Amino acid sequence: DLIPTELVKALGIRSVLGVPLCARERPIAVLFLSARRSNAFTAEDAMYARLIAEHAPIVLENASLYQEVQRRLFELNGLYEIARLLGSVRSLRKVYGELTELIARLIGATRCVIATYDPATRTLRAELPGYRVEDVLAKTVSYVVSEELRAYWDLRTQGPFIANCREEIPRPLQSLASEVGVENLLATAMLAEGRTIGVIYALDKPGGFTPEDARVLSIFANQAAQVIQSVRLYEELMRSEKEYRDLFENTIVGIYRSTPEGRVVIANPTLARLLEYPNVEALLATPAQEVWARPQERELWRRQLEERGVLEHEHLLRTRTGRTLWVHDVARVVRDAEGRVLYYEGAVLDITALKRAEAEREAMLEITQGATTTTDLNELFPLIHRALKRVLPAENCFIALYDAQTGFFHFPYFADQYDAPPPPLRGEKTATAYVFRTGRPQRLTRESCRRLAEQGELGTVGTPAACWLGVPLRTPKEMIGVLVVQHYEDEHAYTDHDLEFLAAVGNHIAVIIERKRAEEAERRARQHVARIYDLVTRFQRQELFDHAARTLAQLFEVEYALLGVLEEGGTRVRALAFYSDGELRHDLSYALRGTPCEDVLSRAEWCAYPCGAWGVFPEDELLAALRIESYIGAPILGSAGEVLGIINAFGKHPRAFTEADGHWLQIIGQRVGV
Repeated sequence: DLIPTELVKALGIRSVLGVPLCARERPIAVLFLSARRSNAFTAEDAMYARLIAEHAPIVLENASLYQEVQRRLFELNGLYEIARLLGSVRSLRKVYGELTELIARLIGATRCVIATYDPATRTLRAELPGYRVEDVLAKTVSYVVSEELRAYWDLRTQGPFIANCREEIPRPLQSLASEVGVENLLATAMLAEGRTIGVIYALDKPGGFTPEDARVLSIFANQAAQVIQSVRLYEELMRSEKEYRDLFENTIVGIYRSTPEGRVVIANPTLARLLEYPNVEALLATPAQEVWARPQERELWRRQLEERGVLEHEHLLRTRTGRTLWVHDVARVVRDAEGRVLYYEGAVLDITALKRAEAEREAMLEITQGATTTTDLNELFPLIHRALKRVLPAENCFIALYDAQTGFFHFPYFADQYDAPPPPLRGEKTATAYVFRTGRPQRLTRESCRRLAEQGELGTVGTPAACWLGVPLRTPKEMIGVLVVQHYEDEHAYTDHDLEFLAAVGNHIAVIIERKRAEEAERRARQHVARIYDLVTRFQRQELFDHAARTLAQLFEVEYALLGVLEEGGTRVRALAFYSDGELRHDLSYALRGTPCEDVLSRAEWCAYPCGAWGVFPEDELLAALRIESYIGAPILGSAGEVLGIINAFGKHPRAFTEADGHWLQIIGQRVGV
């Protein structure tokens, strides 16, 4: 009964000797001896069999223990190989490749692939590379874990799934198995902290997979899950660190950390570039006090920061090259557990352009408002200068206005630390004339002036400037002059942006000057009318002559004025009144020949010479002796229209004369003649 009948018949067994094998008085097996003849075994054989049976359990237990040790060593070796990846591999792609190769080798599978699980979409997606699984095929191994599939195998609880033939593969995976060419498979979930993170697929083992394979793979799967999670965390950490590093190094704001003693201990490349240092190390070697343009302000900033904890502040920083920058600084103080200040950290944003734009707007607004609040150009020009100094280093500034009649530049405003206000100049070889001639804003340095001088464009007038800005004053109709600022020490005092700003100011004030000139001309005209009316109605004879001479000099803003009567047959003039630099004379007499007065009397109408009068009439000794530049004269006519004498005004500086000036002179001449 102990041996199956089929086995007895097949082997032709006629005799059997059976001895139980016991370990620790407990049967663990049976030793059978069989023979094909009857009565083959004797009592002596039984005695030997019992002797063998006494020692056989020890041998069997040792063999079983050896197998268990070998199995445990195999598992430990596998776990070690997987754990080794934890410290040596830092790329998920490399982890997937090495894990699948290792697992396939450990359990004897032909192919292996790992699929990760996304609980949000309930999707399993194959990760590349798989072991001996083509990438093209692996990319197709992505599917939703349906409820039908869960009925076959739950990712969490049912453990490994073995399908040793196509028919045993769940129906939802049949098409996938056919596409990938799977003959048999072993699938095991990877669990980390109780959550399913994916599945290991061992494919196509010759002879099929066993429960022992499933048990071993389950052990390996949990270790593999730890490796994958660790590398995922590492990659995420590296990604976060890179993002933080990119943010720290490439942000548009400068980031710093400094100590209360004034040592910069951390700075990003943006701050180094902002402050014009070659690298961060050079900036860290510079005391914080040297970075502040006004070092005393840092102490105030430090006290306010420690009082408030967080502070927003605008202040000036100094770059390595000496430039100053406006920055918006947001800082906080960091303390230790006892409340002691460890360091300050913050971020600075360059707002120099914003501050500059604000200053430019304020300057333009101040000039515009000044145009309405000032009464004349003499008040307006200093206001323009003050407005410019809000934006530029403009201690040295002048305005040159061009007189088209005389060809001279006049300087109604001139502020300079070295040179006195110049007289009217033709200035063909000056930088001012060069700007006016070209009609373009110019930024000139000593080097560029030297080149222009070599080209014959410039000469030397006044103290040479290290950096010079000049812009045309242009109205919608014409250019009326030039606006200039200059710096005598710093060749880099002005930038192209400064030139653009000054050009905008020039266009703006040119219109204002033109309007102010018109207003002043209208005001002077009214004053002229009032004074001439007073002159022709109040005074008689010699008193009239004296007041007329004085009034002419004042109206035309010249040094000299004369009222004279013809004598000696119209060849000479005797002064009725001669106004000379504040004094009245009556003893002057001169010949008409070769004088501008001769032209006036011969034409019997007014005429004027705005400049160079003494050169035009070299025979006129009086003009030559006084170096007279400008002259205007008109005849004194009697009641019948006959020429009785001459009335004129003349000065040492070029001066433009208008039709209105000639008419005022004729009115006075007619009154004197009567």
